[in-house]
This record gives sequence, C-alpha cells and structure tokens, in this order.
Amino acid sequence: MHWLVFIGLFIPLLIFSQTENLGIEVRSKLGYLLPHRVIMKHLVQGHAPAVELSLVKQTTGIKEWEQRYALPRYGVTGFFSDFGNPEVLGVGFGAFGFIDLPIHRRGSWMLTGKLSAGLSYVTKHYDKHSNPKNNAIGSHVNCLVVIGLNLHKQFEQSELTLGIDMTHLSNGATQLPNLGINMPYLSVGYTRYLKPLEFADETDEAQPTFQKHAFYSSAIVSTKQIYPTGGRNYFVGSILNFYHHQFARKVALDVGLDLIFNGAHRDMASFEADFIDVSQVGVWAGYVLPVNQFDYILGMGYYLKNTINPDGPVYHRFGVRYGINERWYLNLSIKSHWGRADYFEYGILYRWR
Repeated sequence: MHWLVFIGLFIPLLIFSQTENLGIEVRSKLGYLLPHRVIMKHLVQGHAPAVELSLVKQTTGIKEWEQRYALPRYGVTGFFSDFGNPEVLGVGFGAFGFIDLPIHRRGSWMLTGKLSAGLSYVTKHYDKHSNPKNNAIGSHVNCLVVIGLNLHKQFEQSELTLGIDMTHLSNGATQLPNLGINMPYLSVGYTRYLKPLEFADETDEAQPTFQKHAFYSSAIVSTKQIYPTGGRNYFVGSILNFYHHQFARKVALDVGLDLIFNGAHRDMASFEADFIDVSQVGVWAGYVLPVNQFDYILGMGYYLKNTINPDGPVYHRFGVRYGINERWYLNLSIKSHWGRADYFEYGILYRWR
C-alpha cells in the first residue's frame, strides 16, 4: 500500500540513465531513539549506530532548474540501523530517494537542506505475546522520511560531508501501535565521483515560463486503524479542491477545501453515527516548494465540520506531488494532528487550468 513512495526511489534512477558522472557515498551515523511520548522511555537503551550507502548525482547547472536551486545533489540511499535496542525494536533496513537543496554555496563549500522519502523494513514489531514492549511500531513495512542539514566540502573528484538529520519511521496508522520511531543523527560521509566535477556556465536557454494561477482537484484514498490494537482497518477517502498560486520559481501557496470521509469515526463516536457524522470539512493552506517535476508540500488545516472530533480542530499535511504531465499528478502525503499520524494520503490530482 506504500507503492507511491517508490516515486522517490525510481525517478532518480531514470534521471541517472541520462548522465555518466555519478558518485558513491558512504555515510556513518550515530544517534539515539527520541522518546517523544512518555510511554516510550523504556525503549531507550543506548546510542544507535547507522550506515548509509548512496548513489549520488551532483548537478552541474546544465539545466535551468539546477541553476535555479544553486546546483543541488540528488540520489538514492540504502539505510541500516539497530535503533539502539535490537532486542525489542530489532534492526531496520531502508531505501529512499533524496535531494540536497543548497541553502548557501561559496566556492567548494555548500550548506544544504535534505528532503528524503522511501520505505523501511523493521525486523521486530509489536506483538501482544512475543514482543509486547514494542509500543512504537506495529508493522514490518513502514514509510521512511529523513529531513536534515548537511555541510559539504567538495574537491576535484570527491566530497566530505558533515550532517545532522531527523529520521522518522511510521506506517501512518495502517497498523497499530504507531507512535513511530524518531532518530536524531549526526553523520560524516565521503563521496567519490567517477569523473572530476565540472560545472556549466549559466545556461543560454530561455527562462521557462510558469503558470502563476491554477486550480486543482485531488482524490485521496487510505486506510487506518484505531485503538485498541488488533482491530480492523477503516476506509478513508477525501476530495481536495484547491487554488495554487506560484509567486516565484521557488515559492508557491495552496489554499483549498477538504471533504473527508473517515470511517474510523463511526466506532469512535459515543452515539449511532451516520455518513454525515463521520464526514469532515476543513480549510487548508500549504507552502509549496517546486523542484523540477516535484512539488514538496507542508501545510496546516482547520476543521469547519468535525462532529466526532477525536483529535482536535487542527490538522497538518506533509508530502510530495509528482507531475506526470501538464495536467496529471501523483500524490503521497501524511495527514497528522500535532505530530500524531492520522493516515497516509495516496492519490491523483488533476490541474484544471
């Protein structure tokens, strides 16, 4: 059910096929499990070492979007960690696509912000008989998100990197418990490129135009569980209609109306709830970072109608859209309430104009 996450894994590979100069990065990481709930403190047993192996592309500026974002890096990464408590949490394997967007570049030095998404496999999850202490993760397969800062020093054909990031694993409440695993990491990495790094002069191509105003409709489907653990999965569906305004090549805003059917609310109500009772209406606004064919979204919403209201009136959305063409987009995002995952949003969008 996490198939859309593979957009973040395989799109970079399609791009790689068009270039010859790739790099291999090895990164060593040290972190710890962050107990973001009091009931998770028993899971913290020690420091958690991790290692990453990445296939990297340092853009050269030959394309307009590469120059617009000051020559970012992107690639795919394999991840391994023991979470500091292998007896209860097991070990985790993962793979994710990433992009390092420069915040500041000066000569061969570069400070970047990292955005990543992919899949992970955790060897031990909650089981009421064999592993009842694991109240963080209820499934083997989880979404893997990494957000961080990296300081790079580039040489003729290699690169050193110091980094700090937050690595998050969650199944989006598709299988409880789902408090999630949050791992702050410090890291050091070394990248070796196949050929010396060469950067293009500013492109002579005409600056591409972009549409400042657009209207979108999206259809979202998902499933989720509710406590107590061991229950069934409930269907969730929603329609979002929103206005998209792009202020500049790197800044856009979405404002829209959410119409949500959340089947889990029927069993959370203290009365006999009908279709109208379990439906929600919300207004939503989000910051959008357009990067080539991707839109990264971070936003907040407020329920205008929320009859059962188990999580309060405010909700959040973080995710990514991928443009298939000028009209159609794929969507993968997570809807949450102040850091607590509600469900993943798998969907498709259509741009009207």
